[in-house]
Amino acid sequence: MCAPHCKGCRRIHLLNRPHAFEIIPGHFIDTERNVQRPCCVLVANKKILIATEDVRKSTYKHLNKAKICDLVSVFIDLVTPNFMMLEFEIAEASKSSGEWILYFESSLEKEKFLDVISHEWSEIYHVDLNIENIKDLYMLKKYRQFADELNSERLALEEFCQDN
Repeated sequence: MCAPHCKGCRRIHLLNRPHAFEIIPGHFIDTERNVQRPCCVLVANKKILIATEDVRKSTYKHLNKAKICDLVSVFIDLVTPNFMMLEFEIAEASKSSGEWILYFESSLEKEKFLDVISHEWSEIYHVDLNIENIKDLYMLKKYRQFADELNSERLALEEFCQDN
């Protein structure tokens, strides 16, 4: 990869590879869209918590949380099985968006998470959680476009790693 295509790098602290770093190719950076970053999704005390891991400090930074009782629906798409959208009931206009779009590394991880929140939700309301296919065509297009972008980036990264 030559210099014009390299937009940065960062050091990665791994025990088995103490001198590792990541190179950020230019096509991975897109200022037009929101920044996505790896996060942990935790379910505890009837809440869904989103956090990022700080590997250097071995800590987690809390990003957002929502009560499971505020969950209204879960939307999925069979074509992009690693995505789901959680729709929350928001009583106050000052609160952030009532929708979370989550991408999981595998459909198995997504199903495990879905099982946990469905069980927790059922314990509260004594009915099954509403899980629907996405009907909003705009959202469906965004899901699929983002899934294609992630797949392209993954393939480019795998190709880069094989070449070096």
